[in-house]
Amino acid sequence: MASTIDINCPLNTTECIFQAVVALLDQVREKNAEFNWDPLSFGFTAVTGVAAACFAAITIVQALFAAGPGRLKSSRYAIGPWAKFTRHFFDRQEWRFRSLAQTPVIVFSSQDGVGDQHKYFIAESPEFRPAGWNALLSHLRLDKPEFWRRKPTGADHLPQDLSAVPAYGNIAAIITLAIAQAGGHCEMVPDQDSQILMVRGDAFQLRMRKHAVLGTVATFEIYPNPRPPSTKIALIHDCEDDLAREAAIYAHLGDHPQILKCFGLEEHCAGVHSLRWAASGSSLPSILVSRRHCEPGCGWLSTSRRASLTSILGMYSIVT
Repeated sequence: MASTIDINCPLNTTECIFQAVVALLDQVREKNAEFNWDPLSFGFTAVTGVAAACFAAITIVQALFAAGPGRLKSSRYAIGPWAKFTRHFFDRQEWRFRSLAQTPVIVFSSQDGVGDQHKYFIAESPEFRPAGWNALLSHLRLDKPEFWRRKPTGADHLPQDLSAVPAYGNIAAIITLAIAQAGGHCEMVPDQDSQILMVRGDAFQLRMRKHAVLGTVATFEIYPNPRPPSTKIALIHDCEDDLAREAAIYAHLGDHPQILKCFGLEEHCAGVHSLRWAASGSSLPSILVSRRHCEPGCGWLSTSRRASLTSILGMYSIVT
């Protein structure tokens, strides 16, 4: 219905028209001030507002997590069961989350009580992990945290080229695990860049490289469809000089009698002095690892084997 406006115009026509316009505007303002209750419009507006608030909250949480990049590198997807030792905390000084991860120290010593009640078998299909050291340990079923000592690492300050928190280990211990993982089929050659022994197999590769921040870094890559596991490992050299082969073994695995026995060498066959001379005076030859008769237990990671590896190479490496 059209509204009527009562206007007295005692003056001229212009003032009368002005009063009419003012009265009309006042009437429109009064109508707009009234609350128009529409349940459908109110419900739609409320749902839209709640959804917008949720998206804003998620964005804020993601921004806080993104400020701490160590969370991804120390997650369970990255480092497997060791993620349960990772501690996340909020740094009030920098207003960001920090992650302190703990990864294994891969060394063999007589003090290690690893595997006294455990037998080592190669897993058929290990779960993929971005951490190469976790892939190596899980393939050997040595990925239980209680098997190894742990070392804390600040995951937020790692170099960008690392996809996960690294582990720490003795180079000879890492090479020994790689040989065991090979199931009797791998090749050991010195790396051209680092001059440290590199292990290559049909389904994996372990190589050492120099890192500007971390120093010597071991990178382990495993590929699908590995060969069936083998419990016999022995060395067959591809050169005619036995002394050079023995020198390569001594230079990277030490001269412990149990190691020499495992690789088919006697303590007196070439002599420690000859091994030292050859290791320092000649380049390391290629060594091919294949299936061959070996004394029972000497080529596998039995408990007695682990307890005897006490004089292996004393250089440490970061395992990624």
